[in-house]
Amino acid sequence: MDEILQRMLAVEKQAETILNDAGKEAESLLVTARRAAAAEEERLKREAISAVETLVQTRIQAAESRKTAALEATVSALKNIENDLRRKTTAAVTMVFRELSYPQSSVKSAADKPR
Repeated sequence: MDEILQRMLAVEKQAETILNDAGKEAESLLVTARRAAAAEEERLKREAISAVETLVQTRIQAAESRKTAALEATVSALKNIENDLRRKTTAAVTMVFRELSYPQSSVKSAADKPR
């Protein structure tokens, strides 16, 4: 009977050792799983940040392109206005010079001539 009791105690001790080892292994697996989950969460955060940065950069570039196009259109319109003003000014100055180039006496004498 002593032998059976000793075997039972040995089996019980062995079971306790197995349970302790299983508990330690479970804790180790839990720590490893938590680390992996944290690493995955960090990776996902980095991917999300990268995607947002790409989206923002794309929108900034599109806005800059629209702004550049609008500025170019405005510059073109202003150049057209400048050219039109230059033509009108040149025509007006030419007309004034022509008028001033006629001698006043010829203008009066033509008005004084009988009809």
